[in-house]
Amino acid sequence: YGALPLPYDLSIIGMTGCSLYTSKILSFNLTNTGGAATWTINIPNVAGYAGRSLYTQCGVTDASANRLGIAMSNACELKIGAK
Repeated sequence: YGALPLPYDLSIIGMTGCSLYTSKILSFNLTNTGGAATWTINIPNVAGYAGRSLYTQCGVTDASANRLGIAMSNACELKIGAK
């Protein structure tokens, strides 16, 4: 993430037990409804996208999680279509 190698331990900013696994290219605010949030993304039907990966990680506000009040998820790889 810039000059920082990933994964990066976020304890230094008060997020004890959390690591940053992905760089922030896009950011979306989602609403928690009944313990889940849904994220929908439209991917154009272009053959060049098949087999490519997207990497994602979520941060959620949780006042009891750590000093900063934000907890991070593990990382996730999303594979587009089939190649």
